[in-house]
Parts: sequence; structure tokens; C-alpha cells
Amino acid sequence: MSASVAHPAAGSSRPTRSSATAKPSRDDFPQQLAELRAFLDNSRWDNYRDARGPHPFSKIRVMPSAETTPRVWLLGSSMWSSVTAAQEGLPYAFAHFFSGQGTREAITHYQRSFVPSAELQKPEAMIAIGAIVAPTQEEADHLHASVRLLQRRIRQDDRRPVATPEEALRELNVPPAVPRQPWPVLAGAIDQPETEYPRYVVGTPAKVRDELLRIARELELRELIVNTITHSHEARKRSYSLLAEAFEL
Repeated sequence: MSASVAHPAAGSSRPTRSSATAKPSRDDFPQQLAELRAFLDNSRWDNYRDARGPHPFSKIRVMPSAETTPRVWLLGSSMWSSVTAAQEGLPYAFAHFFSGQGTREAITHYQRSFVPSAELQKPEAMIAIGAIVAPTQEEADHLHASVRLLQRRIRQDDRRPVATPEEALRELNVPPAVPRQPWPVLAGAIDQPETEYPRYVVGTPAKVRDELLRIARELELRELIVNTITHSHEARKRSYSLLAEAFEL
């Protein structure tokens, strides 16, 4: 599940009752999270019972039914998701490949502020990080041009498909235009510099493996999500295969 940037409701952590006709607010994510968890564990609907009776969604059953339910993870790219995951005692994943700003701060806060819950007794965190692996550094850098351009285009509200490396290199050599609304990004910030850790680790299998292990070690993570974006599907599959071989998987 993914978390949007919002501020949790102040006061009690008890879920706020909603109605089918209620107008969604910008701060209703805590309520949506609580409702999702209640759909997966019907006993949680008791938290909604008040003088007006049971929650209007409490009679809805998720189908098909199963003996087990999926674990709820919070995936986010801000401190808000880190704080919420720690308070709720949920596992947490930081979308580092999407935004490298504040990765260490978010993970560290979650680990230090975690409150044990019925679902999880100890903090469980990971980051989603980009990786492009090729036999040579030169080829990996060439393939990386596609995602570099994709990231620039997204910040300009340009949703065209992933470009070929050749097309990407041509466009990357042209100064970016000022983005259209609703993206309030300054022109000088469109090509964002890397932060403490690269959003994409690019290179040979051994180089990428060693860098991923270093990042996991420094952030005290037992697991990483690796995301690879290339124009060529074959290059993407090969990247995953080379990385798996480097990790002896």
C-alpha cells in the first residue's frame, strides 16, 4: 500500500468514523489506513462502534475469503509515512528511487520510534532503490540515460513513455524548460543532484552488489527492493539476472 503526504489527525489514535456521503479531506489517509486494516481483520471494526452504531462499512466482507491476509506495509517518500508506520507498528518501505531526499532520516526515525504492535514486535524496514546492471560500466551508463530523462520529464509533468538511450542523451543535452503546473518546481531544480545515496546504482554486477550491500549495512536494513527501468525489456531482464548472479541467488 502506498502513503500520500498528509498530516495525521491530532489527538487520539482511535479511527474517526466516516460516512458514505462524507466529502474526502486532504487529511483522511489515517482513516483510509484504519479502514483497510479493518477490511483485512474484521475485529478492528469494533474500534469504530459508537453511539450511532457500527461503522457503515463493517458489514462488507473482502472476497474471496482466505485463511490468511496480506501484510500491510507503508510505502512512502516522506517523514510523514515514517512517523505513521512507527506509531502504528507497521513495516515500512521508503521509495528512495522516487525521491532520495531524507532517506536516512526517515529510516532512522522509524527504527528508533517504532511502537510494537500485535502485527509486529520489532521494526522492519526496507528501501526501494533503482539499479541498472550491465557487463560494462559504459553500457550501464548508456542504459541509465533513459531513466535520467524519465525523471526529468516527470518533474515537468511530461508523461511520455521511456525513451531509448539515444533519444534520452540527445534530450538531456538540451536545457530543461520550466515545468507546467501543478508541479511547483524551480527550473534550476529539474535535474536534481544525487543526495547521500544515489537513487539508481549503475554499473557492473560486482559494483552494484557492493554498493547495495553498503547502503543496506549503513541503514541497518535486511532487505532491499530493486527497481530497474530501461527502454529495452531484454536489457531490464538481463540487469536483474546479472544482479541475481552477483548475489548468488
